[in-house]
Amino acid sequence: NYFRTCPDSLKPCIFYLSIFSAEKNIRLRRLVRRWIAEGYCRDTSDGTTYEKNWEKFISELVSLSIVQQSPSNKVFCQINGFFHEYIISRPMEDNLVFALEGHCRLNSQRAGQHLTIRSSWDRNEIVYESIDFSRLRSLTVSGKWESFFISKKVNMRLLRVLDLEDATDVANEDLEQIVKVLRHLKF
Repeated sequence: NYFRTCPDSLKPCIFYLSIFSAEKNIRLRRLVRRWIAEGYCRDTSDGTTYEKNWEKFISELVSLSIVQQSPSNKVFCQINGFFHEYIISRPMEDNLVFALEGHCRLNSQRAGQHLTIRSSWDRNEIVYESIDFSRLRSLTVSGKWESFFISKKVNMRLLRVLDLEDATDVANEDLEQIVKVLRHLKF
């Protein structure tokens, strides 16, 4: 299996890519800062800095054709559509990313470690509050922001990464609530 031959240090980074859409360019700085906040990319005991490690990770992902980078623009990368589909098709225990999209039903399952809310999701508060967020480490929101995403009703004590780059309609009151509820944010 092609995926099994990848270095173990690279596998979490590969699964993490499923947070993003295959059709959109990803700013490398955004991706790397998230990897650092998650602990996927750090200084190593052999003296290699996290800067060299992330450059190595990106280089390996490009050489494996998992991501593409334009030779003229090294600021962005894009996920290979085939690999994106492969990653999201993996069983939940392998792929710790959970996506809310389209019309979802009530769900008592855990959200995994990473939740991405797609712009296509119908923003159902009852469905959202039925999910177990106790292990959630990152939340990525695309499209319309809803104030119920971060509240005292949902347990997100372990959340390290909150990415609102693609979110719309985030108000100052929402940011004040985020700061009050999420004390362990790194990104």
